[in-house]
Amino acid sequence: MEQELGATKVRFNFGCGTQEILEGYRNFDFNNVNNDPRVDFIDLEKPLPFEDNSVDEIRIWGTLEHINNWIQLMQEMYRILKPDGIVDIRVPNYACRDAYTDPSHVNFFNCEVWHYFNKDYPAWKHNQSGYYEGYGCNFKIQSLKRASKKFNIFRKFRIPAEAIEWLSGDLIVKLRAAK
Repeated sequence: MEQELGATKVRFNFGCGTQEILEGYRNFDFNNVNNDPRVDFIDLEKPLPFEDNSVDEIRIWGTLEHINNWIQLMQEMYRILKPDGIVDIRVPNYACRDAYTDPSHVNFFNCEVWHYFNKDYPAWKHNQSGYYEGYGCNFKIQSLKRASKKFNIFRKFRIPAEAIEWLSGDLIVKLRAAK
């Protein structure tokens, strides 16, 4: 496990399923169909049962799109992250057909949505009420990229590579808790 000044980092892997169990992380999922002792139960639709400022890193891949109240979950992850803690997110790009073909997906994401969890986002300067100001979070974007999937059918129709990237794949974003 990675060391930080002699102390073990606290790392959570939310929504690990049975395929994404990671060494060096505490792995969580709602369904533990194989009763794997490496996976702990968690209901991400409820407040997280962890202390404030207690976690260094959260990995949540392929999970936010299934959460009904994902804004509340973002707030909860911010609450439990230590200052400068990282949340590593992977979700389907809204323009990707995979985002819509899975009937269990209840949310759709684009590159811009992550700015809304930053109190310094310029849109808030025009919002008099301040209601949406960071949604109670102050995440700074550390990295944002698209992981495109290769669909040969697009080449058949001579669709440019840039369009393929927008029409396929996932968004991978790392946010830092600026506290």
